[in-house]
Amino acid sequence: MIDFNDRPASETADTAGTMAARALAYAEAGIPVFPCNPLDKRPLLPAGPGGTGGFHLATTNPLQIKAWWAKWPNAMIGAPTGKASGLVALDVDQSPERGKYGIETLHAIGHPLEELFDHPHTQTAGGGYHVFFAYEEERPIRNTAGAVGRFLDTRGEGGYVILAGSRTADGRAYTALADLSETPLTPAPEWLHEALSAGAGGSNTSSLDFNTAGKLGEPFGPNAAKRAGEIPPGQWHEKTRDLVARMVREGSSDETILALAPRFTEAGYTDEQTIRDFAAHIRTARAKWGYVATAPVTQPAEHPGIQPTAFAWQDPATIPPREWLYARHYIRKFCSGTIAPGGTGKSSLVQVEALSMATGLDLLNTPVLHPLRVWAWNGEDPHEEIMRRVMAACVHFGVTPEHIGDRLFLDSGRDLPIVLVGDSRDGAVIAEPMVEQLIAALTANKIDVLIIDPFVSCHRVSENDNAKIDTVVKTWNRVAERANCAIELVHHVRKAPGDVTIEDARGAAALKDGLRMSRVLNVMGEEDAARFNIGVAERRAFVRVDSGKVNLTPAGAGPLWRRLVSVSLGNATKDRPADSVGVITAWEPDALPAIPAPDVLAIQTVVSNDEWRVDIRSPNWVGRAVAEAMNLQIGQAEGKNRAKIIVKEMVARGWLKVVQKRGTRREIVTFVEVGEWVE
Repeated sequence: MIDFNDRPASETADTAGTMAARALAYAEAGIPVFPCNPLDKRPLLPAGPGGTGGFHLATTNPLQIKAWWAKWPNAMIGAPTGKASGLVALDVDQSPERGKYGIETLHAIGHPLEELFDHPHTQTAGGGYHVFFAYEEERPIRNTAGAVGRFLDTRGEGGYVILAGSRTADGRAYTALADLSETPLTPAPEWLHEALSAGAGGSNTSSLDFNTAGKLGEPFGPNAAKRAGEIPPGQWHEKTRDLVARMVREGSSDETILALAPRFTEAGYTDEQTIRDFAAHIRTARAKWGYVATAPVTQPAEHPGIQPTAFAWQDPATIPPREWLYARHYIRKFCSGTIAPGGTGKSSLVQVEALSMATGLDLLNTPVLHPLRVWAWNGEDPHEEIMRRVMAACVHFGVTPEHIGDRLFLDSGRDLPIVLVGDSRDGAVIAEPMVEQLIAALTANKIDVLIIDPFVSCHRVSENDNAKIDTVVKTWNRVAERANCAIELVHHVRKAPGDVTIEDARGAAALKDGLRMSRVLNVMGEEDAARFNIGVAERRAFVRVDSGKVNLTPAGAGPLWRRLVSVSLGNATKDRPADSVGVITAWEPDALPAIPAPDVLAIQTVVSNDEWRVDIRSPNWVGRAVAEAMNLQIGQAEGKNRAKIIVKEMVARGWLKVVQKRGTRREIVTFVEVGEWVE
């Protein structure tokens, strides 16, 4: 028997409990599958023209399925309905808290849910049911909404369903109660065909044209009753849901929408039932799209209303100081950020910092007041790779298990997805259950610092949408405050020539605006390499850390430097060499070595014999005088940068001076002359 139900989340990637294995099990049973977004159940495969993409790409090919779930390990498992799979489904929508009563509808039409339990059926994540039947080509069942009855939909040709074993982003499961491998598929009962035939208005769409009524602040006016009569049989739920959603989007108050509800009451139902259903539609729309009513909100009698708070003098000494947890970057109850191009060692940096905080050891010339509880979450790499990096750091710094204790937590997004905000065509959607779960986990484990690397892995919104990214950042700030921890968001930059700044952070500006502290990483440039006597080929191992934004503390005196060193794990086998892993370390550059007096004098002598320009583009650039005196290869980058550094140093010490003179065409030209002669 193939077990399509859920398995413990702790199972590893090569066990039968993974989503990939479940998808493969369905394929083995002859059911084509495709990956769906756990946030909104939509296909992760892009739709193509004329129905050539999306769920139309469902397959039983194991190689393709493995490739999909390698890319989206936590994708839900979708299956097309109709001829492609041989399946059709009755979708019983049941959610009393949202005003959905599909089970009661079945009972009312004389066919209680239990009557269908001889067919394969699944309990959905929302509490409803999918009941499966065999597809009949001579009597195909279409996609309908409400054609059988309120809160009863069908999925047939051109549709798809989520299969058992899938989990939503907030952890709710689809559970097989009578699985597709043990319970034979049989055609749909006759009463279902008769109900569909009687409710022929069922449709694939939800396109009742309410837009023609104009702006819906006072929706429809005298035409409301007429519009209600235009709803085709069997589509009441879908059409009124769309109506309410449109009214919410256009700013109608709850009171206005509910006042309209009785005009849409169907025969056999009371106005109270209709108002209850409209209220559920309103809650759903406001929760999904985040729109608020434009009419004043009624406050409880005891609520004083919105009032400004008068300033009350407080002794400054009694205000608790900001709780900096590590350096002047990680701060409790706030979000900070690290922004850097790929390959600069940002992941290694935050991992070594996590190790330093968890152990209380000064690993990067940054004192730790006391050991902290740190949770490092990497959304890109498998857990095995994360362990390579952390253990390489332990090897390099001599960290032992006794140093760490129980204070370090490591997770991969491949095993434990943390996606707090999803996307919809109408705006960002906060996964509130996941937010609450995360806060609970942080609180229960007394986490002081949470590192999210990279930021892009924790949401599903467009990076360039400022409003949506603002929602993501504000959600993380809410988590930091409620969980009483510091949160570090690691982010990429867009491609930019030369050094990057915080302004080069990829996507919308709302991210950097929402961070209270941020820093930027750059590999060492050629000029700094020359200044510190580091070869051009070696400079990429050196990383400069600059403050990008400092809202809560004065700007630092200058950049910090870090160096990536290669550390062997000592895990060589007969067939494979040992892994070498880059580990970030502290590095203090030496000051420019003192220029010997004879060299200074030689440079001054060459400079005094001609007119030398500041402009590096000039044939008489002063760096050429330095190169001549010190035998530097000015045509090579290393020699050119060395000459630039020496000029800067000699000007700073007064051995050379910058002057302005009139050129041959009477223009102002900047020259370099001998300053104070060296003895």
